Amino acid sequence: MNFTMENIYLLLTCVFLLILCINLTRQIVNICQVENYLYASQILKSRRQINESSVYIISDLFLKKNQIIEAIQALQNVLRYKQLHDSFNIYSLSNLSNSLGCIYSQVCKYSAAIYYFRLAVSYNYRHIEALDNLTQLYEKISVKSG
Repeated sequence: MNFTMENIYLLLTCVFLLILCINLTRQIVNICQVENYLYASQILKSRRQINESSVYIISDLFLKKNQIIEAIQALQNVLRYKQLHDSFNIYSLSNLSNSLGCIYSQVCKYSAAIYYFRLAVSYNYRHIEALDNLTQLYEKISVKSG
């Protein structure tokens, strides 16, 4: 009887360790894929072959890695480029500004967040998400100060 109980415990322990190893392997593979994507995007960025949709993905990956400055810089670079070379694309400029405002809001840099939300609204006064974000930020500030 003791022999079978020991075998059952051993089997359960092995199954638990196997599941743990599988999950750790998946996480390591996921991290490697993210790092490879960021490395490839940095090469494209250095060659100036990166597009706007890739920058959103890159900034999101930087945020997941808690590299907030890099995420902000990536979005600001594209915003500056768009302001100089594609200033008629108000939706793109508004979305980029709103994204920057969201990042600054997350890191409690409220004055910068307000600036970018207002910039987004100035590009496109119908940008509901930017207006909503600006309203929520003002409410958050008034609650903290009041």
